[in-house]
Amino acid sequence: MANLFIIKGRINWNTPKHLARFQFSSPVVSSSDPHTPSKLEVSVFPPAPTSTTPFFSATIQPFTFPPAVPFQNSWLPSYFAKVVIPPIPSAMSAPAGAWVEEEEQAEAIFAAGSDEWCEFQIRLKTKKARGCWVTMNSPEKDSNEEGKLKRWWPQGQSWKPWVLGLWIEDADLRIEEGTKWTLG
Repeated sequence: MANLFIIKGRINWNTPKHLARFQFSSPVVSSSDPHTPSKLEVSVFPPAPTSTTPFFSATIQPFTFPPAVPFQNSWLPSYFAKVVIPPIPSAMSAPAGAWVEEEEQAEAIFAAGSDEWCEFQIRLKTKKARGCWVTMNSPEKDSNEEGKLKRWWPQGQSWKPWVLGLWIEDADLRIEEGTKWTLG
């Protein structure tokens, strides 16, 4: 089933797909449990079960004041909901060594490419949205994880992520069919 999502996302929306393992510090909030956690730690690991160091990690703390309010991204200018993605090459054309783990090599067979640009809209609607603080975590200096910094995301001294985010609960998220075109 996961391979079907890899194919569909790459073909329908030019979205690069790669399996990963997610780890959350607390369970997902649902409408039956209205309690919002005071913070949520999210870590994303490569798909191999032996991977112990995430390539991305963040701590998210929702605002406690003001209270959650309804939100729709249709209230904002349309460019806040528009995504444009350039053509992506087939995973089979990747250079040697790009697919490290055995599971990654098997996935490469299903990673189709495209030669067209793709544009699509994302529609978001919720009754409970609030601001949140986002802290990007990284491996500690002088640790065993430091050698894995080459695979850590995001990279770069000049790149500064936003510290403010949007915490959304019980959202209706719809990704519309993509429109494709070529340049030239």
